Order: sequence, then C-alpha cells, then structure tokens
Amino acid sequence: MGAKVAINYLSNDAEASNVSQTIANRGGESFVVKANVADSEAVKNMVRQVVEKWGKIDILVNNAGITRDGLLPG
Repeated sequence: MGAKVAINYLSNDAEASNVSQTIANRGGESFVVKANVADSEAVKNMVRQVVEKWGKIDILVNNAGITRDGLLPG
C-alpha cells in the first residue's frame, strides 16, 4: 500500500490537479488543498482537512520557497 498524498498549492489550480491526476493514474490516492503556508491559520485549516480525510499525517515534506536573488539559473 502506497502513501496517500495531500497536495498543497497556492496559485496554480491546473498544475495541482495535474499532479493529483498523475498520482491517481499510477494507482495512488491524493487530494489537493489550497493554502498559503505563510498564513498560520491557513496551515491549521489544511492540516485539519488532511486529518479529517485520513485520520493522521505520517510524513510532512515542506518544500516551499522563494528565490529573490535576481540571478537566472544557469
């Protein structure tokens, strides 16, 4: 049995849906949760939704980040 994946996103509904569909196409289970991780109340709500759906969170991967150095990746 694989992991169930809650997909958090902020602004790209179509891409979040695409990721969820890819997981489903490969036999996995997921759902999308729109939340701004810079807003503690939004994060609490997101966690509440995941726990209501699946009962718990086993693994959390935080990969949110912004690059503001103005350099172009090379």
